[in-house]
Amino acid sequence: MLATLCESNLLVYPLVVQFRNGPDIALHMPTGSIGVECTDAIAHEWNEILDLRARSYHDAIIFLPRLKPDARSLSDEELQAYASGTKSGPPWLGDSVERDWAQAISYFAGKKLEKLRAGAYSDYSDNWLLIHDEWVMHPVSLKEHNAAISILVRDAASMFSTPCFSRVLVEGSKWLTNLTSESREIVPIVDLWRD
Repeated sequence: MLATLCESNLLVYPLVVQFRNGPDIALHMPTGSIGVECTDAIAHEWNEILDLRARSYHDAIIFLPRLKPDARSLSDEELQAYASGTKSGPPWLGDSVERDWAQAISYFAGKKLEKLRAGAYSDYSDNWLLIHDEWVMHPVSLKEHNAAISILVRDAASMFSTPCFSRVLVEGSKWLTNLTSESREIVPIVDLWRD
């Protein structure tokens, strides 16, 4: 995130980064301090399916199921069936990838927003939320990503009802999406470790 934001007007130098709890990161700048709460958008059931496949079904061709972010929705038998390739989920049609991705990001943002509204991050007057996007299925092209962000902004308008995070950053493998109540910006990820 910092490498991608380093040339933006969001950071003022000198910058001191402090790792802590509640929020996870503090950015101290001459203009003030910002708390950054971090969370991962992860489909735990997909990881269970991959683990089962690696242990027991090495050669199985598996079809990506449509998973929900909020709870375990698959039984142990269903996890085994997906891992073995004997079961496939409903088809991915139209903009279902974008809708499911937006729903997942909204869910994980909502969990952190509940904590913010309960006073969990009161150390800072300005708080950002950073969501590391590891959702099982996500938009591939910039056009699809824009469509997914439009769905997210439309369906999760309460994300910016006060009190709220002043900025929600969604960091994927290709893009960093910067959302505020007034704007959205998608910028390519700067990866310092790739050639």
